[in-house]
Amino acid sequence: MGRLGRAPWSRRGVLVGAAGLAVGCAEARGSRRALVLGAGLAGLGAARALTEAGWQVEVLEARDRLGGRLWTSDAAGPPLDLGAAWIHGPQGNPLTALARDAGLSTFITRDDRYAVSWPDGRPVAADRLAAAEAARDAYWQAAQPRTRPGENLAAVLAREPARAEAEGAALGAWMDAAYAAFLMGAPLDRVAASEVDQDEGFDGADVIVREGFGGLVAHLARGLTVHTGVEVREVRWSGPQPEVHDASGRIWTADAVVCALPLGVLQAGAVAFTPALPAHIATPLARLGMGTVSKLVLRFAAPFWPVGEQYFGFVGGEDDWPLFINTETWTDAPVLVGIATGRAAERFDAAPEAEAMATALARLATRWGAAVTAPEAVVLTRWSTDPFARGAYSYPALGARHADFDALAEPVGPGLVLAGEHTTGAYYGTAHGAWLSGLRAAQQLLSGG
Repeated sequence: MGRLGRAPWSRRGVLVGAAGLAVGCAEARGSRRALVLGAGLAGLGAARALTEAGWQVEVLEARDRLGGRLWTSDAAGPPLDLGAAWIHGPQGNPLTALARDAGLSTFITRDDRYAVSWPDGRPVAADRLAAAEAARDAYWQAAQPRTRPGENLAAVLAREPARAEAEGAALGAWMDAAYAAFLMGAPLDRVAASEVDQDEGFDGADVIVREGFGGLVAHLARGLTVHTGVEVREVRWSGPQPEVHDASGRIWTADAVVCALPLGVLQAGAVAFTPALPAHIATPLARLGMGTVSKLVLRFAAPFWPVGEQYFGFVGGEDDWPLFINTETWTDAPVLVGIATGRAAERFDAAPEAEAMATALARLATRWGAAVTAPEAVVLTRWSTDPFARGAYSYPALGARHADFDALAEPVGPGLVLAGEHTTGAYYGTAHGAWLSGLRAAQQLLSGG
C-alpha cells in the first residue's frame, strides 16, 4: 500500500522490478475447452490468454455489460469510471501497454494539486498539512513493523503523537478517511495493521484513462465468446469435466473452469461449489475482507471551485465526503466526484441518492457557501450492495495474513482455478492485479495445474 501519511491517492507506491507476467506458448492440447466465470479484467485476461493458446473459451457474465468493477459511464456527460479509475504507477504497469494498444490516452492526476479546508471553510495552510503528513509518515514507518497480530489499523494510527492536540487530531482523522480508508477500501478498525504495506507496485505518477476503462474492456473482449446475463449458481468440479449450473437451469461443461468472480460474491455464498472448496482455499477466502468506496458524480452548470486544483479535502468530512476529485482537469466538464470511505461508504451505498447528494452539497458549502449550486446530473455508486460485486476491492481483514491472498492463487483442484485482484498478494485491490491474476490462472491451466 502507498504510505499512509502522504497525499497521493495512489493504491500503491512501491517500485518493483518485475513488469508483468508472461503467459508461455504452451501447446493447446487439441480442442481443450474452458469456461471463465466473470468478464472483469481477471476473466478477460484469462480468456484472452487461453484463446491465444488455442483453447475454446466461453466467458459467462451475470451483468448485461462487460468489465465488472471497471465501469465507464457517461450519465453525467463525460466518460467517467465509477469503479477502478487509475493506472497506478504506469511505468512497467501492464495496463499502460494495453491502453496504448487500445488507442486510449491518459492524463496524470496531479497529486500535489490539492486544497484542504477546515470545517469552517478556512484553508489548511500548505506547510501545516505538509508537516502533518510528514509526521504521520514518520510515525507509521516506525510503528508498522512493531504492530502485533490482532491490532487494527485505526488503533495504531490513533497512537500517533501528533493527535495529542486538537488540530493534529482533526487532521489525523481526515487523513484516516481520505488517505488510509480510501487506500484500503474499508473501515480502519477492520484492517489488520500488521499486514498493511506488504504489497508492491509500479513507479510513476498515477494516470487516468481519459476515455475511461470501458474502451480498454471493449478492446480486450474483441474476438472472445462472452455470454452476458448468465448468473452462475453452482460449480461442480470433482468430475472428469467440470459443470457450471446457471440460474436458468442450463448446464455448461468444459475441461477447466477459471472462477474470476469477486471475493465478495464468493464470500456471500452466491455460488455453490460441489464439492465444497477445500480448506487450503476456503480458510484464506473467509479471512480476507471485501471493502467498499462510494463515488458520487455531480455535474454542475458551471464550476464554483478553482478549476486548476485536482482534489479538494474537507477536514470534518470523515463521516460523509472527505474528498472530492475535480474531473474538469481532464474532461473540460464541470464535474466533481465525491469520495466516501469506511462506514460512510457503507451508509451511502444503501442510502437514497437524494440523501447522498444533500450531504455532499452541504459539505461543499462549508468552503464555497452560496456559490454551490444544484447539480444538473447525479450518479451514485453502490458497490457493496451490488449483487455481482459485493464490494469494491479486497483488504487484509483482522485475522487475515498477507499470505492469504497468494493462497487463493493455488489451484482449487484439477480443472478449477481462481482469479481476481484478491488472489495476488503483490497487487491486491488493483486493476493491474486483476489482469495479472487472469494471466496467472491461464498459465496454470496451460501447464496442467
